[in-house]
Amino acid sequence: MNVLDAKQIAVVSGGEFYSARNLAAATRFTGALGFLAASFQAGYKAGEWLNSNTPIQSWISDALN
Repeated sequence: MNVLDAKQIAVVSGGEFYSARNLAAATRFTGALGFLAASFQAGYKAGEWLNSNTPIQSWISDALN
């Protein structure tokens, strides 16, 4: 198995590995992960509230039968 160095990775990827364009894309991706985590947390909290305050479990059970 060959281990590639940074220069070989740059050649394979078609450009400089640590280019400004690549770093900008990674930064945008990291920011998007923050929004995804916040969305998951809000959805989870909403689901907990629905589970505690509505008969949603029985609705789902009835719908599956």
